[in-house]
Order: sequence, then structure tokens, then C-alpha cells
Amino acid sequence: MAATKNTQISKHFFVYLLHCSDGTLYCDWTTDLNRRLAAHNSDKPSKGGAKYTRARRPVELVYFEELFYFCFKACIIYLKKR
Repeated sequence: MAATKNTQISKHFFVYLLHCSDGTLYCDWTTDLNRRLAAHNSDKPSKGGAKYTRARRPVELVYFEELFYFCFKACIIYLKKR
């Protein structure tokens, strides 16, 4: 996939785990961890955040790991071959 003027390819991303106020855990991935955590804890629906976490605020970041694009791509290829 080639990058064009309007396309930005992220070379890294974060997998993260949140602890919700009801004691449950939520796992997802993002390219901007700070923005995504703020969205999960925002009171404004327009700011995003997952539907699951909206009713379980506040959420607390308990774990994250930075991964690189090629790892993510390899995972997708592996899962598609299964």
C-alpha cells in the first residue's frame, strides 16, 4: 500500500487495557494513546470513546504496549490464513 498526499500510514500503534469503574476490563488499540484515553473519559459523546466504556466511566489505563506496523500486519495475515 503506497502512501499518497492524503494518506498517512502509522508505523506504530498501542494495544491498551482499561480498568472500568464497574470492575471490568476493556482492551483495544490506537495510534494515539493520550487522545484515546481522553476520549474514553470524556463526558461528550461527540469526543468518541467506545460505547462499552461510556457507561463505565471513569476508566483507568492499567497496561499498554507499543507495537509496530509490521507486527500488526503479520498478525492480520496469520489470522486470515487460519
